[in-house]
Amino acid sequence: MCLEEVLRSSEGLFVLVKASEGVEKLFEQFLLIAGGSNSVGTIGKPQVVSNGANGAMEVVHILNALKVILPLLSRKVISKLLPHVQFLLQLRQPFLTSHIMSVLHALCISPTADLPASGLEDLLGWLWLVVFDDQKSGDVIMFAACVLQHGMEKVHDLDQSLCADKLPVIFHSLAGEFLLLVFGRTCFGSLE
Repeated sequence: MCLEEVLRSSEGLFVLVKASEGVEKLFEQFLLIAGGSNSVGTIGKPQVVSNGANGAMEVVHILNALKVILPLLSRKVISKLLPHVQFLLQLRQPFLTSHIMSVLHALCISPTADLPASGLEDLLGWLWLVVFDDQKSGDVIMFAACVLQHGMEKVHDLDQSLCADKLPVIFHSLAGEFLLLVFGRTCFGSLE
């Protein structure tokens, strides 16, 4: 909470840039350690492997901290951290996906977050792919739809042209998933 207060108090000041860069380096180091690597620059590459249960828990703690801190960071640092979050999402681990969705939700509903439209749009596209390919839980799909709604609204506010490409695909998939869920429940209910 102390770091959150420092970042909040430095909003709009030059010191936010320096504080954001310090947070960026700290998170990259923790992600490297949690991923089982101690060399700089390997995060985001396929050869980074999990460091077992301890590494997984460290990543979850990092994501929980990002949920609070990421909206307060500078655009430059957010742009550098989003690919790391995207890499974690591409691992297609359900326990990570739910935490990543929480981070994205906090980022997208923050009125003060200075976000890069293209980076956010890329991450939302991956979220759509991962959730709708891997998850069949109605609760997960509903939360993902909420995150996508807020995220695409944020992207639309930042750059309307980016939404023109992604929205039709996302809406088509959402409609298909909801119809499958409803149809599956109806068929299962009729068999009982």
